[in-house]
Amino acid sequence: MKWLEDLEFSGRHLTTASWPVIATCCGTSSQRIYVYIVSLIYPGSYKPGSVGKLTPTVELKIIDSDSKKVLKLNQPGEICVKGPTIMKSYLNDEEVSEKDIDSDGFLYTGDLGFISEDGYLFIVDRIKEVIKYKGFQVPPAQLEDRLLKHPGVKEAAVVGKPDAKAGELPTAFVVKQENATVTAQELIDLIAEHFHEDKRLHGGVIFIDEIPKTATGKLARKALRDLVRQY
Repeated sequence: MKWLEDLEFSGRHLTTASWPVIATCCGTSSQRIYVYIVSLIYPGSYKPGSVGKLTPTVELKIIDSDSKKVLKLNQPGEICVKGPTIMKSYLNDEEVSEKDIDSDGFLYTGDLGFISEDGYLFIVDRIKEVIKYKGFQVPPAQLEDRLLKHPGVKEAAVVGKPDAKAGELPTAFVVKQENATVTAQELIDLIAEHFHEDKRLHGGVIFIDEIPKTATGKLARKALRDLVRQY
């Protein structure tokens, strides 16, 4: 079951001989694993950045994580799903069931995403990784993707630095390519060119030799959040 734990609702593409490419949603913890197919990417209908359109049996809603209000199209929020292939509760664990599943039977996936006007599902980031700057949600993956496009950047990770006024300041840890001369201000300006004011690197850029990773090779965000407090 190790591959299921590695997926962690990543939107990773899987293929079989008889099906189109599918986006498989998988939620895991050390005690629980649940897998469900939410969307399909049919041949000839791929939309860049999306994980396809919903399967006919799945109901989905996008909500504000705090108010639980259902959001409109193109508004990012927590992805909630319901359907015959999606669990209705945890066995003999009513307390956790009430926390993870709403009164209408929708499962909180813990993922940030949105539905486009033409029905495509986009997964932006994990809710728990989202940085909250002055009440705005800042998905670190978007900023990391842009930073990694710079030729002088080898690795990048963005986390929130605690701030009394703003809540959290988006801050980038960056590993330079060998012999690269890129500066912190250059990367701050790069993000400012492509993102709205609330998604900029208000905490600055910190150059380090190596970005900490988990045993599976993912960014060790908890370690990075601890590290950013030292700057």
